[in-house]
Amino acid sequence: MMRTVFCMSASVIDTLIDKYDVDVSSYSGAINQLWNYSLFTALGFDFNNQDHRLIVYNSNILQERWAQENGFKVKNDWQLEILSQQIDEFKPDIFYTNNPDYFTRDIFKLLPSCKVKAIWRAAPLTQSNELSHFDLGLSYGKVYLDLLEKYGVKNVEKKQFSCNPQTYVNIGKQKKEIDISFAGSYHRMFVERNQLLNRVFWKLFPQYKVNYYLSAPRGRFGRKYIAPFLYLVDRPPVYLHEFLKVISKSKIVFNRHSDMSKEYKGNMRVFETLGVGSFMLSDEGVYPEHLIPEEDFVTYSNEKDLIDKLKYYLKNEAEREDIAANGQRKLFKYYSLSKGGEELKQIFAKYL
Repeated sequence: MMRTVFCMSASVIDTLIDKYDVDVSSYSGAINQLWNYSLFTALGFDFNNQDHRLIVYNSNILQERWAQENGFKVKNDWQLEILSQQIDEFKPDIFYTNNPDYFTRDIFKLLPSCKVKAIWRAAPLTQSNELSHFDLGLSYGKVYLDLLEKYGVKNVEKKQFSCNPQTYVNIGKQKKEIDISFAGSYHRMFVERNQLLNRVFWKLFPQYKVNYYLSAPRGRFGRKYIAPFLYLVDRPPVYLHEFLKVISKSKIVFNRHSDMSKEYKGNMRVFETLGVGSFMLSDEGVYPEHLIPEEDFVTYSNEKDLIDKLKYYLKNEAEREDIAANGQRKLFKYYSLSKGGEELKQIFAKYL
């Protein structure tokens, strides 16, 4: 038996719990509902497994519910105290997190010990992220694995995202009401993505229905830091099941990886788009094994290629739908939650 706790942070989790009416009458019920929205399954965690536990340590709502159910009284620091109690009661072998900023060496000194401390990363790191206290680092791309090693992680392993097919089946097929969509970050770390989003707007709007659901920094007057003309197509950011519904309603889902990912591709949007059975147009590069460009999705090489292919596949529905259906079949066959969970288990076992 190998007990694993996944201790994650989600910056807007409490807002989402309120917005989407997550039932928090019980801690386990709320976790299961969020899990069914595909919030936590991508890294291979199956919370139906009795040896897995999830802790969203920065969710005041979830952590307060757990404390109430377990008769635990907070004295000073609710995040640290509740988390420490949860770990102490579960006694995991593996501590797994996605947050290098909170889980520093000093924080681990205040928590019950675990045999292996592991971290997932698919984003930049900074000089403040000294990570030599982690035994294992995981990511889908070589550039992120190199970063983990650079900042001191002892061992690194490649791990692709996973998907829970039942989540996408529950969403169901939505009517294709949106021609082109993008839901995600519009931020300075995505220079090429931002430029392409701007060009798609100029080339295809208003002839086609272009919907962006942008998460972006805000200025002093509350407006997003995005190109002003994008306000014509920008919608509020979407998350959880609403995000999945948006991409399911889209004829074409635009994807562009971060500038730092270089040639290695396979962000979470790849798995979400193929999972709901939608057509994805994504940047060229090296994708996860079994997912084949031009067969399961389509890639573009530059701005002109992107615009040309957007126009072509909007006009060729049958071809577009065939590719999307093939991508979904491949994803469910090779990257299901059961396979991802088994892969994660085998990786962790090597370090116990």
